[in-house]
Amino acid sequence: MSGSTLPSALVISLLLVSLLPGPGAAQNEPSIVTSGEVTIGDPALPITLQCNLTSSSHILTYSYWTKNGIELTATRKNASNMEYRISKPRAEDSGEYHCVYHFHSAPKANATIEVKAAPAITGHKRSENKNEGQDAMMYCKSVGYPHPEWVWRRKENGLFMLQRKTNSTNNHKDKNLRQRNTN
Repeated sequence: MSGSTLPSALVISLLLVSLLPGPGAAQNEPSIVTSGEVTIGDPALPITLQCNLTSSSHILTYSYWTKNGIELTATRKNASNMEYRISKPRAEDSGEYHCVYHFHSAPKANATIEVKAAPAITGHKRSENKNEGQDAMMYCKSVGYPHPEWVWRRKENGLFMLQRKTNSTNNHKDKNLRQRNTN
């Protein structure tokens, strides 16, 4: 009886080992070559983002571009070599772009290209006159990638002070400050 158990265990072991991915398994993954990170300059020259699906063992059904997770209109096609051109780039065009490839009966594949831009203030309130005890609302709107971090300061007696009691929101584009005037 012990002799018949050994061949069964050997067969099960061989079966389990055969199910493990072999050395060629990683070669079945799609390979995508990109144009790399881009920084919007001053003056802003046209930008062309490029992706090339160099190898895949699966049948490509379609591909497209996304910016910050949202599909860009009119970019869907059935092509392994993709380009996305920004003719007049602005700071608003900065963000995370993905070229996405969908396959028949296989998971999708994508690659990331970061388009960076220096922070720029696009809107702000210069000043607001209020009486003591009234709320004042100041705001700044900005663009840039990576997203700018905001810190509000108030000038007192020639020195800039960090705001202690503020009711502010930060969504990386808009920064609001509500301050009660208690002089």
